[in-house]
Amino acid sequence: MSEAVTRPGLSMSRKDAADRGIVWSVNISVAGNLEGAMGLKLPYDEVVHRNRFAAWCASTAASSSPNCRFSVEQGVRLIESGGLQDLSRGWDVLPSARGFDSSHRIWRERLIGAAPEIIGAGERRRFTAGVAAKLINCYLKPLYIVGITETDLSTERTLVRDAIHPPIDRILLQTLANRDIGALGREWRRFASIGWSNFTHEQYESVLSALKGITNGRLWAAEEHWGGYRAAPH
Repeated sequence: MSEAVTRPGLSMSRKDAADRGIVWSVNISVAGNLEGAMGLKLPYDEVVHRNRFAAWCASTAASSSPNCRFSVEQGVRLIESGGLQDLSRGWDVLPSARGFDSSHRIWRERLIGAAPEIIGAGERRRFTAGVAAKLINCYLKPLYIVGITETDLSTERTLVRDAIHPPIDRILLQTLANRDIGALGREWRRFASIGWSNFTHEQYESVLSALKGITNGRLWAAEEHWGGYRAAPH
């Protein structure tokens, strides 16, 4: 069924709107501005619905570190500036499982580059690779991990789902260390002492590599060891 965007004297389908450069279904914060400027009534569709929730989850979680505080509105602007909102369009826009890690690094770099203008710089505004990763991972989790079962997915999409990075925080790392998961207790403890919000790209990727080793590549399964549902993450 074709969805339309309308105003007096103007009616266009989703395809026509896209052809004219009006992409409303994945833009969170500027939709109201677009409506005001063009007099368009933008539909509240399932993509916008998922996107708003995912952006709220990501912004709330990624700003939990005292090293980098920002508002949900600023988090949404970061998501948009990095082009992450396009990832809510569906499985076909996600990178392959093989290319996921390299795409993730590109996303992190984009976010880091955009952060000073959006959230500022200096004390309590240290937007690191670790913070960028938390924003990305908590954005993708409600879109592609929660509520998705293997029976819903092809083999290829299952591999992509398994390649999506889990959110990493102090609680997860400390639990992994305390339980000596994978006989890597010393490594998990070292990562926890650095702090997820201080991670460089290389440190984050080292954690990710270790997580792959204990999950047989099904990265979402690392959250078996996350107790953040019982306590506020840090």
